[in-house]
Amino acid sequence: LAGRGGWLAEPNGLDPLVSDWLDAAAGCRANDESDDRPAAVVGPGAVAHDPLRTLASILAALAEVLSSSRPGSVSDDVARRCLDAGRSHLSDPDLHVREAAARVLGSTLDAVGDRDDASNVVREVVLGAAAADGDSGPSPPSSPGWGLRDDGAAVRHGRLLACNSILSTRWGASLMADRSVGPAIVSSVRSCMRDRTATVRAAACRAVGPVLGKSLPPCPALDASRTSADECPRGPGPASSSSSRGAGGATTLRELRGDILRATRAGESADVQLALARGLTRATRIMPDLFLCRTGMPVMDAALMLAISGSSGRDPEVRRAFQVFLWSALRMGSGGPAGEASDRVRGGEGSVASAASVEDEAFT
Repeated sequence: LAGRGGWLAEPNGLDPLVSDWLDAAAGCRANDESDDRPAAVVGPGAVAHDPLRTLASILAALAEVLSSSRPGSVSDDVARRCLDAGRSHLSDPDLHVREAAARVLGSTLDAVGDRDDASNVVREVVLGAAAADGDSGPSPPSSPGWGLRDDGAAVRHGRLLACNSILSTRWGASLMADRSVGPAIVSSVRSCMRDRTATVRAAACRAVGPVLGKSLPPCPALDASRTSADECPRGPGPASSSSSRGAGGATTLRELRGDILRATRAGESADVQLALARGLTRATRIMPDLFLCRTGMPVMDAALMLAISGSSGRDPEVRRAFQVFLWSALRMGSGGPAGEASDRVRGGEGSVASAASVEDEAFT
């Protein structure tokens, strides 16, 4: 990256490197299309042959470089090529390619795009709008969403991955605050949490994290001059306070709570429950105190049952993940309701190793 201008922050310094990788990704796809393609495999056992392994590696590296790039090091033209590459591979039959393509979309929008770009990509890629120019909006929130349409498991899975990746960017809060986008995303994620394919349900559970954490009260209109997703569309005042963010998250939590509780039942697969625990943990780290309310108590109770080490038949990794969720939800070790007792364990604010030590002490 130093030779390409990444460290020196030269204008468009990363364009040659990114363009080379995009050409290589296109070459992988061209070579692969000349062979007989296997049937789409959605589950964790999906194994890709060499061209797709290479394609997934190129896309993953591209996403990492974009997420670490300095402002101005990638031109708008190259960024559009990155978005096109992410869109084109999002419904790939290979699981790893879909995951990498979703990361490319999120990293590009976070590094180079603006709020309008993020809104257009969400409408086209996540909500399935016919065009991204604003002429046709997403399906209305009252519709069952694309999760119940026969789009194919790979397509639904790719859209959920893109939803998770894009909402995790700095534009996620403004997207969820948009009344033409946020309710439609919630409706689609809800429908996919009831999908017949376990991998689709798991991806929906992971997407619950940014959907809950980035939820804001609906706004009549978004200020076109706003440049930060965390700036309230209504400007300074009560609507931009943390309590207002919590109110928006609680409203979304109320809509998703039934499906979240359904995913904690004993008959659900361990992969889905593991994804749910990680999604809920992500939500609490974005919006602290989200579950410390009457709406969130049933979710905390269900998580406690899954976190009990003596529960028969529970996957150890699932138990551990829900223990971490409860730790985060109760704000242990962060100055929250139960945080003061762990100050002696924490070696420093924001230390990953210290946080891991606190969790080990509490749940081992």
